[in-house]
This record gives sequence, C-alpha cells and structure tokens, in this order.
Amino acid sequence: MLLYKKITALCCTAFLLAGVSGYTADAAINTEVGSLSGMPLPAPKKSETGKKITLNLASRLLTLYEGTEKVRIYPVAVGAPETPSPVGEFSISEKEVNPSWTDPKTEITVPSGPSNPLGYRWLGLYGNYGIHGTNAPWSIGRSVSHGCIRMYEEDVEELFESVPMGTPVEIIYARVIMEEAPDHTVSYYIYPDGYGWEPLTVSSVKECLAHYGVEDFATPDEVYHKIIASDGSVTYVAKHYDLVINGRKLKKKALGKDGDSYYKDIKDYGDAFTVLSTLEGGENNGSFGSFNWGNTASLGSLSLYLNGDTITSDELTKVKNSIVDASELYIAKEEEQGYGIPYQGTTFTDPVNIGDEVVNGFEWGSNSFAVNNAIVMAYAYDITGDKKHIDGVSTAMDYVLGRNPLSVSYVTGYGSYHISRPHHRYWSNELDSTLPVAPDGVMSGGPGAGLQDPYIQALGFKRGTLASERCYVDSIEAWSVNEVTINWNAPFAWVVSFLQDEAPNVSDSDEDKLVVTPSKVEVEVGETETLKPTVNGSAVDATFESSDDSVVTVDANGTITGVGEGTATITVTFGDKTATVNVTVTEVGTTESTGVTVPSFTGDLDEVKYGDVNVDGFVDSSDIVTLNKYLLNNIAYPLKSDVAMENANCVYDTTIDTKDSVAIINCVLQIIEESDLGPQK
Repeated sequence: MLLYKKITALCCTAFLLAGVSGYTADAAINTEVGSLSGMPLPAPKKSETGKKITLNLASRLLTLYEGTEKVRIYPVAVGAPETPSPVGEFSISEKEVNPSWTDPKTEITVPSGPSNPLGYRWLGLYGNYGIHGTNAPWSIGRSVSHGCIRMYEEDVEELFESVPMGTPVEIIYARVIMEEAPDHTVSYYIYPDGYGWEPLTVSSVKECLAHYGVEDFATPDEVYHKIIASDGSVTYVAKHYDLVINGRKLKKKALGKDGDSYYKDIKDYGDAFTVLSTLEGGENNGSFGSFNWGNTASLGSLSLYLNGDTITSDELTKVKNSIVDASELYIAKEEEQGYGIPYQGTTFTDPVNIGDEVVNGFEWGSNSFAVNNAIVMAYAYDITGDKKHIDGVSTAMDYVLGRNPLSVSYVTGYGSYHISRPHHRYWSNELDSTLPVAPDGVMSGGPGAGLQDPYIQALGFKRGTLASERCYVDSIEAWSVNEVTINWNAPFAWVVSFLQDEAPNVSDSDEDKLVVTPSKVEVEVGETETLKPTVNGSAVDATFESSDDSVVTVDANGTITGVGEGTATITVTFGDKTATVNVTVTEVGTTESTGVTVPSFTGDLDEVKYGDVNVDGFVDSSDIVTLNKYLLNNIAYPLKSDVAMENANCVYDTTIDTKDSVAIINCVLQIIEESDLGPQK
C-alpha cells in the first residue's frame, strides 16, 4: 500500500510503554493494559519559516508542514527494533550534499556515490542521527536502519531544498491515526507495534474515537479485529454533525449508523416534530416557506414522518398535522394570487450586495420557494390522499413553467417561451462561443426584488418601482435573478418525478375517488404493512383482495403480509369504487441498502478485478454509480454477474456496503491504489 498517498491527520498521542508485552484477545477487549491519551496532537510549533517536520515511527510516514498545513507526506524507513529511531523534539542542525559515510565496523570511508548508504543528501538531527537518502530503496516503509531515517532519493532531495537549517523535527510513535474529512466523516488507521512500545486495547481506541463523538459507532468486535490486523488500512466509522434545532445546539454530535444518539436528545424539543411554514433565523428569517439551503430544520421533521416507526404515534400525528397545515397555507396562498405561486415576498436586507437598504418583495431564488413548498404539498397528499394537495403541486409547477406575469418558462427547453441563458460558469455560450449552452431541464432562480447584479440595474430596473414577478431578465450576466444552483434544481427534479409518478393516478373529474395509502408497497418476506383507504380525506371501511396469496396476503383490516418473493396486486373496494396497490416482496435482507451479504465466489479468480463493478475492465466513476445504484435497490439494479459481485467487495468482508463504495471513490481520487482494493496479501 502506498501510504504516502493518504491524507492523514495525526490526532492521537501515544504513551511510550517500553517493555510491555503483547495482549490476549480477552485482554484487548476487557482490560486497560496500555492506553492512548486520546487527545489531539497540538498544532505543529511554528518555526521562523513556518516549516516543520513530523515523523511517526509507527506509520513510517514523514509529514512536512507549512504552518498548520500539510505540504507533503513521504514514506520512510526507520530504525530496526534493536536500534530504534529516537523520539522527541529536534531540529535540522546540519545539511550536506553528497555526504561521505564511514563504516563503523571497518572504519573505511565510502565517498558519495551509488555505494554510499546515505544517498546524496544528509539532514542531521543530533549526534549520528539524521534524515538521508538510500541506496536500498526496497527498505522504504520498513524498520531496518540503525536509527536514521531513510527516504527515497528523489524525496529527500525535494525535502532538502524545502527546509532550511533550524527547521523543527518532531518524532513520535503513534499507532492510532485519526482522520476527519472535510465532510466530517471520521476514519482511523492502526499501524503495527514494530517496537513493542504501545500495546492497544479496545477501550483505548474507543477513547480516541470519543473525541470525535463517534465512539458508539465502532463496536468492540470491530475495533478488536482492527487491532489484531494492525495493517494501517483505513476504517470508516461515521459522520459527525453539530446538531442544532431552532438555534439550540444539542449535546450529542454523532449521527451515523442508527440515529439513536440523535433521537434520544430531540425528544426534549417539541419543534422537532413540526414542519414550519415560516422560516426562522438566517438571512431568510420570516420567509414564507418550510425550508431552504440555510434553514433545514423542517427537512429533519419530514424525515421523522418517513421513519414514523422510530417515534411515538402522538409524535407522528403531530408531524403529519404540521405537514398538512403548512400545505393548506400554501394552497390558500396559491388561490389568493392570480398566477398561483405558493409563495409571497417578504421584507429583507442584503448587506453584502445592497447594503442597509430594506427591500420588500420576492427574495433571491424565489422559484426555489415555489418548488420547496410544492414538496410539502406532495407530502400532504401522501398523508391524506386529498386531491387538493397534488393540485397545489401542479399549480406551483404551472407557475414555474410559464403561467406567470412574464409568460416565461423558467426551465430551459420547456415551454413556448423559455429561458436559454441561465447564469452558469460552464454553460456560458452567451459569453464564449466555445462553451456549450445550457441543456434542457435547468431551472433558474427566478424573479427577485433585490436586483443585486449590475447588469439588470444597467437595463433600467430600479428597486421598488416594479412588481416582484417582473424583476427578471434572461441573461448569463444577471446573476441575481438567473442563477443556477443545485439547491433549487434538486427539489425541482424531485417535484417533476413526484408528478410523473402520481399525477396519472389522479382523476380531475372524480372528487370522490377512493385513495389508498401507501399507493405502492415494498416488503420483505414476513414483514407487514397496513393499507389505509380514504375518500375525500376520510377513512372508509373497504374490502381487500390479493391477486396472489403465495406472494402477499391481506386481512380484513388492510394489513398485508409478505409471503414469498415476487409481485402482486391488492385490490381495494369501497362501494362502486376500486383502487389497486402494487406490492413487491423480497427475501429477507435483500432490500437493505447498506449491506448485502456476499456469496461465496466459485468462479475464475483471473476474471476478478476489484473495484470494476460494471465489469468493463476499468475502475472509474462509472463503477461508483453502478455500486451505489445496487446498494440503493439491488432488485431494480442487480449486478451483472458473480464476477461483478466479487469485484464489488472492495473492503473484502462479508458484506457489500457503503464502505466498498467509499473505497472505490478513494481509488478513483488516487488516495489509495487499485491494489489496495479487495483482499490484501
């Protein structure tokens, strides 16, 4: 493994426990023989140039810092167990090009050249210890020297030119290396105890994880086997968050495998079970909406509705009622406006682009409020089956697609008159003919009363003189009204998909339609789900019949039970009205998106290429997509063959899960080598 390609952070200091023997399996799990401090290493001390070197003897990695930023990570060879490299704080006290070497046994001096074991550069630390090149490159990554630090010749020559005399050098021995990625995903490495200085226990490693709030997401068994392996490979634990509900920060940070740590705390906050209709806090405080990029509390409440089995029935009812209440407000707003937008302007300021001026009207990205609020109406339709909620969604989309004061579709390629020049760095054909035009299906932010960009101002638009709905121009330079962002194109795509799935099932002429929720069901064998029939939002006493009792059964109360793998239809009847529910039944465990058991591979190992999930001969981004689709729904997106299944087991354990996906991502990003995928020799 080319460890120098890892972007690691040294975050745990080790006690140097010379003379402590190894541990048994029981001791590793249950005792405290040896420990870690668990505290993050202090930031590298500043030198006059800002340069510093940190060397970890356990990982055999040398890191060059400039300030607190890592400049390079180099693999090195360190002292053999019988002649260990020293630990402590040193500095570069000597620099020599083409050093000579005197054999301590024969006292023969070897001049600079290919026979000189010091290579062509010497960085002295103290006494006879130093950092140097080598004529034995095979030794890099091992513990073989008499105490000096060996580097590849090209690496030491680069380091030699980078660091001046007096550069601080800190040498440590730390087997546990913690890493926190920019997205707050925590992982750790455990390196071999080459010197026998640092026996580890499960509790000492978990103590280290505790400083990142993720100790609960690594089981004792997982940690124990990681200690046993001690191979320096990465283990991904969980992502940690600073959890805030309506401005109040929770004590717990971790939210990972099961959400328990988070949920124990949110029970104390009643607002967690409420979907807002007016934003609270941030630059959009008071805006008419449930959520946007800077106000995401209501998205958490929606997730509680989707996972209703994790909360009490009263809490679930509260969430449902708040969703329906918010939808009712948006529908009322559509009805009181001629163009049916589920949004109204507000009074706002923009200190960055406008200054202290107070503006009244549509905010930046007004279309995003329309589609975000449409999502809430879609959820209300899912809860009630009441046609008015899906009609509200359609009305919002009508506004976006052209039923507005400008009669313009704010989506490229759709509508009699649609935009074509949204503000985007790449789709910039308006400014550079060598670049492409925007593809069809891109939604712009839409009208905004702030008129922040100079282009729209130069056209004669003046704040406060024009209705918000008309404060728009289709130009790449009009960034305040024609911007393209993922945080409003993602909900736009969501709403389009919702209408495509649900609208064909809605009758415009029949207000008394029988509605059954859920409208489609996926269960495992033995799993149950209860159907709820309603007419005009009121529950009715219907009858139920399964098309295939060998796949799914249904009782008089509408409770279905998965019997065998396959698909079937449940027919629901109330008077002269009928509705159908499509049911898919899978074997136990096959619908789990985060872990699919790997079958024993009996094929030709010569055909196996770990990471090549789509079996096209390459490990690239297409394999990431293929694996993630499989993890999302392995029934809809099966892997091609047994070879593909074997190729997907990149971490090489008993399951195919998100760890395998992350491994391929790291390989594509060249953080790890392709040879690091699959079983390690």
